[in-house]
Amino acid sequence: MASAKGNDLSISTKHSIELSKFLRNKNTVYAKKFLGNVILKKEAVPFKTHNRDVGHKRGPIAAGRYPVNAAKNMLMLVKSVEANAQAKGLNVNALKITTLIANKASIPMTGGRHRYGTKRTNMVIAVQETEPAVKKVENKTEAKTEKPVKITETFKPMEDKKAVEVKTETVAKPEIKVPVMEVQEEAKEEEEKETKPEAVKVEKKAEPVAEAKVQREPVKELSSQDLLKKAQEKAAEVNRKEKEHKDVEQVTDLLQKLQQKGTLRDKKQ
Repeated sequence: MASAKGNDLSISTKHSIELSKFLRNKNTVYAKKFLGNVILKKEAVPFKTHNRDVGHKRGPIAAGRYPVNAAKNMLMLVKSVEANAQAKGLNVNALKITTLIANKASIPMTGGRHRYGTKRTNMVIAVQETEPAVKKVENKTEAKTEKPVKITETFKPMEDKKAVEVKTETVAKPEIKVPVMEVQEEAKEEEEKETKPEAVKVEKKAEPVAEAKVQREPVKELSSQDLLKKAQEKAAEVNRKEKEHKDVEQVTDLLQKLQQKGTLRDKKQ
């Protein structure tokens, strides 16, 4: 610790008491800055006890004034305390004002009718070194980073479920149903025609399996005659598929006509 004392200072005791109440348990760096603003009349000192007929100032301080003379003398005391602390080897930037007391001193007798210059005060200030707390700030930053991660994970699966539900509804639509025929002969013809496209589907599914087996077997060199035969076979298969495709189209046209008219016979017959 370090201390300083001022005796018989020509300042108001009431002003020094209000300043000591406000600056007690504060840092010396803040005290110097505050006292400098009071001298320049930028910040007012809140008056808590001796506030009779004292006007209010801006902000939450209510009653307040600018005791310039008391602030100048107190600033000199703070600087002297810092010098004493530096001489003892203390850290000047981490000094806390533990005691700050202002008492009324003996009043000198002066001549004259109004007796000017009769204000005298004694002041004592003591300072102690403190360590700044840094560990609390690190815990707050770690707690804030964990929150936004949970929010992003909750919304994604909901969007995927909606997309799946929409797809199932669109795919599960029923196909066009053929109405029941009144005549038995026309119903038999339709059944024979409907079985043809199913046979075509079976052949199409068997083709890629055959191709896969050929790829696995070792490649053999073919002569020109073999190549011609394979080309002719593939051309024949293409022609056959085109004919089957035409037959399927004819069946679909007949089904549409049946749905519209109800029969395929001419009205004249």
